[in-house]
Amino acid sequence: MSPSARELAFSAAGALAGIAAMLALQRALLTGSRAVTLAMQQSEEDQGEITRGRAKHDMTPSQLARRQAADPLISLMLDLLDRLSLTEACAVAEDLIAEHLEAAQREDAPPTELSTLAPRQPLRVLVSNEFGRLWQPLHLREALIDYDNEAHVTCRQYVPATFRELRNICNLAQALCSRVFVVGGQCNYLARCRAEGGVATLYMVPPSEWRLPEMERWRPQQLQRLLDVAQRALLDGAARMHMADKVKLVRKERAVGVLYEAEKHRTELHRTTTLMLDELAVHARQAVREEQRTNAALRSMPFCAFNGGRDVFVDVGSKDLGIFVDVGSKDLGIASLQRIVGATPQSTLHMGDQFTQTGNDLLARRACGTLWVDSPEETAVLLRYMLRMRAKG
Repeated sequence: MSPSARELAFSAAGALAGIAAMLALQRALLTGSRAVTLAMQQSEEDQGEITRGRAKHDMTPSQLARRQAADPLISLMLDLLDRLSLTEACAVAEDLIAEHLEAAQREDAPPTELSTLAPRQPLRVLVSNEFGRLWQPLHLREALIDYDNEAHVTCRQYVPATFRELRNICNLAQALCSRVFVVGGQCNYLARCRAEGGVATLYMVPPSEWRLPEMERWRPQQLQRLLDVAQRALLDGAARMHMADKVKLVRKERAVGVLYEAEKHRTELHRTTTLMLDELAVHARQAVREEQRTNAALRSMPFCAFNGGRDVFVDVGSKDLGIFVDVGSKDLGIASLQRIVGATPQSTLHMGDQFTQTGNDLLARRACGTLWVDSPEETAVLLRYMLRMRAKG
């Protein structure tokens, strides 16, 4: 990270929380990098044989690359390149992975073709928690097209793809949009990305497929009652602070809020305004809590009242539920969003900028480690850092 990059703002709890967050970051990076590119380790015997092979010149470059590659999937792809083109090798590997993952769901399934072809006991490696695992089919064909647009590797006639290039293709495949979920409204909406015809689109996942049982128990009349109380508190608070003509009310299915219309009134958003929005958020929160104390039907319904920077919203639900939403099939039991993308609370990081008492990121700490950023620029710095760490393997 460059010296000019602004210092990361971690939890107000101090240096200990910062150290814990960075350890969580390291675990997350290691987990992500091993999802496909499994631990590339060599025994001392392997190292000696490679050295002897170089001295005697009895290994071709492709053979040497295969010996250096302890990753079973990439080793298989290197073997395929001896007989197939890169495009064909990616297609075959993609189909083998899909078959392997389907068989992994059955305890009595016979060894798959992938476990037979991939070296070094790949079935154990691909499923073992020690090295990570393949969690879903890899779109290697699509990843190759994207990678080839920049590297033009398929244009080479005499020099085959290298281990590093195959690793990059595999990394790109696991980052494709089929793994991207979008949780909105704290925990009220779930969308998933998919690519069709080279175009990435979002589609809404039906609530029956992912909502937790706790969320299913929320009744419409209870939701509306909670939002009515929050709406009244927001409007009363805005009037008390002489902001009624500067905010716009927005009512949604599971949220209500006010937008500060600074541009409309030719005013700038300044520190005083931020404090007033904080006041609105706390006022609405206290009003809803008071209603919950007197209304037993609303007592168990979580909510989040927060200052979003230019608005104040009260949402039903919270981000800790959003991180743990059930997106697994019913026969698999509890399968949270973290498990779907191959992560645990210890290897998950929630990055946000609203960790104050009136922010909506605070509750995410119940579900995973967190990083507190202050701007999109800091977010970009962290993402670039993660990509660099991932590239190092």
